Parts: sequence; structure tokens; C-alpha cells
Amino acid sequence: MCIVIDINALHLVFKTEDNSETEFAPVRTWIRNGKGSLVYGGSRYKRELKKAYHYLRIVRQLKDKHEAYEIEETEVDRREAEIIKMTKHENCNDQHIIAILSVSRCLLCCSLDSRAYNFITDRRFYAKGMKRPKIYRSSRNRNLLCDKFIVPLRHVV
Repeated sequence: MCIVIDINALHLVFKTEDNSETEFAPVRTWIRNGKGSLVYGGSRYKRELKKAYHYLRIVRQLKDKHEAYEIEETEVDRREAEIIKMTKHENCNDQHIIAILSVSRCLLCCSLDSRAYNFITDRRFYAKGMKRPKIYRSSRNRNLLCDKFIVPLRHVV
């Protein structure tokens, strides 16, 4: 199972202090102790991750433990460019997140950006037959962290 975590939610998922009572603690528990794994990739996501350098180390540790998987940068960047063209006159600034979901075929996204929700779930960005991704927004969505969303990842580095 996998989940793409938008940079805007990364700090809530991987707080360094005890976050057992936060809305995003189930995602962290699912990745650290369950069947979940973080999916990331593309040059824009990695640039944003470098700005949140504290979490860069956490992602590296997760990758070493096979709890995080990087998707081929060239594939994500190519798809992101296509999505940017498709959303040229729309208020979308998370094309890189959609590209990661599209290329990897991951079905879960964790984000705080409500403006992106309609874009993330828009069928036109995904291959025919691919289910639309679901969005983890709060602990009310913990039911999404289940075996139902097991998919074989594509284009893993």
C-alpha cells in the first residue's frame, strides 16, 4: 500500500515530538508499523522536500527500511509537464502531486490543500481504468489506510 504525502502535510505526519493525538498520526503509524509506504518523486517534489530539510532525513530512513519508494524522476517530470499544460488556465499548483499519483498508480494522497482536492481526484489526469485517488484529510479518513488500496507501484527507482 502506498500514499503520496504533500509537503504541506509532511510535518503533521512526521512530527518529531509525540504526535499520537494528532489528526495525521494514523498515517505515520500505518507507514511505520503497518503495511503503508510513502511514495514520492519528481524534481519539484524533491526541491520542496529539500526546503523541509528536517524531513529529508526521515524520508531517507524510510527508504532505507523499504517504507518509502521513489518514482522515476524523468517519468514524474514528463507527466507533470503534461498536467501543467492541461491545467494552464486553472487554479492548480499541485501538478507534481497528481503526476506522482498518475505515474505510480498510487491511490492515496495526504494533503491539507483543499484547493487541490478536485484536481487530485479528476479522472482526466489518470490512465483509463485507474481508480481515482482518495484523499486523507484527517483522522476521520483512517478507514482509507487499509488493504483495499494495495496496488503494485510503477516506475520505482
